[in-house]
Amino acid sequence: MHCRRDSTCCNYYVYNPTTNKMRTLPRLQNSERKMTAETGTWRLSGDPFSFDNLILHDGVYWSGKIVWLNLQTETFFSFDVDKEEYGEMLLPKPPIEDEWRHYKIKYFNEWRGNLNLIRYSNTGKMQIYIFQLKEEQSEWIIKHHIDGDKLMRNNAHLFGNQDRYFLCILSLVHGEDSYLVLYIPGHVVAYHFRNKKIRKLSDLTLDLDDQHALSTLGWTDVHQYIQTFSHV
Repeated sequence: MHCRRDSTCCNYYVYNPTTNKMRTLPRLQNSERKMTAETGTWRLSGDPFSFDNLILHDGVYWSGKIVWLNLQTETFFSFDVDKEEYGEMLLPKPPIEDEWRHYKIKYFNEWRGNLNLIRYSNTGKMQIYIFQLKEEQSEWIIKHHIDGDKLMRNNAHLFGNQDRYFLCILSLVHGEDSYLVLYIPGHVVAYHFRNKKIRKLSDLTLDLDDQHALSTLGWTDVHQYIQTFSHV
């Protein structure tokens, strides 16, 4: 996908790694359209809705809806795919205590039917809190807490001797051995919750402009690989 944020200037592709085949989707005219598989064209989906005064991060497909998180109010907005209806979603607001007032939401996604979000602060002490929405959707619970300062001191061979450490949250992977994927200068690493250890996944050197963008935005678009038997 082209890196520009304006969806009308993006090129979208569907890629099947098992067949090594790729299909280019038709250019999207606006963000309120839905792909029709039979014709391979876009059509209007539902009535137009104004997004004025909403600061929305990229949508997450969950429970038959595309769910957006309004970063300004930390409330949720959704689009029902089958009914083709927009509306505010009545989910509990992510928890925030007085001591978390500097903790920004840096990750919001779905995994196996569960919504997850991450609060992260690099003001003073580096702390990471990972929340999951309970199945009955009554509240967000803390699944994991990472003391970032301690983590980096214990892995100085990867982080180096820096006065101020930098990391970017890439992805949260659940399973028998759940882990958090992070970017740190020069490396992509996995932090395993079970043993609280870091495993290097790959080397990745970014130029200073890219590192500055990551440190400023602190949020990236990383997409999980999904196994499928469908052909492109």
